[in-house]
Amino acid sequence: MNDEPARWGDPDCVVLDIGGSSGALVICADPGDEGREVEISLGSAPARRTHAALRARRVSRGRVVAACFPSLAAGEYLVWPVDGGRPTPVAVVGGEVVTVELEMDPASHQRVHQ
Repeated sequence: MNDEPARWGDPDCVVLDIGGSSGALVICADPGDEGREVEISLGSAPARRTHAALRARRVSRGRVVAACFPSLAAGEYLVWPVDGGRPTPVAVVGGEVVTVELEMDPASHQRVHQ
């Protein structure tokens, strides 16, 4: 990736719509997950899922592979692993950005949430 700063319309640029009862969720993953999709659902409605692509993005510390849900109603959500398995609960808080790290557990070769 080049060292130019992100500009409006650049795929690295994400506009968040948070405040009041809306928050955002950012899910970071391993570089090998780039191009895959991650799903979330409300904790109360696990069958109704939405998804976002895990993409390489430029950030202040370099490059990160992440998916962004830029505006979610505050509440309890489930993050569904890209490689199957049990979901992990996460609380989205109004006016805040919540970050979840997806990493491989070398002992079990299963995705874990940090």
